[in-house]
Amino acid sequence: MEQNQPFQLLDIILLESTFKRIVVVSPLSQEFEQKNNLVIEHDISVDMLAVFLTVEHSLIMKGVEEVTTFTKMVAVFNNPKNPNIPLDVFINVNAPAVIFPFIREHLASISAKAGLYPILLPLVNFVKRAEDNK
Repeated sequence: MEQNQPFQLLDIILLESTFKRIVVVSPLSQEFEQKNNLVIEHDISVDMLAVFLTVEHSLIMKGVEEVTTFTKMVAVFNNPKNPNIPLDVFINVNAPAVIFPFIREHLASISAKAGLYPILLPLVNFVKRAEDNK
């Protein structure tokens, strides 16, 4: 009998990234409304699993979108024949939790390069998110 095999991360790739800001952004001391949208997708082949995480983020001040971002990354994993974690749990919890810090770093870096304070996305509880989406 084969033992349970772990998923192994092969690569994380930035697929798409857009960043837009208005010329004069309100100071951070002001109360911004933040909108976040996360989308998880996947593609499975015989030997590989690709999990895509898209994050759309907006900073809104008094009804005006002052900063908008769109980031899509993919993590490529091996596809073990007998995985140690159920596939749906891995796709909706583990893989996005691996990708999300890379997206957080990307947005913090790009916003700093745009002359803003770094955008620090809020943490996401992917376990709770997966349970809520069932």
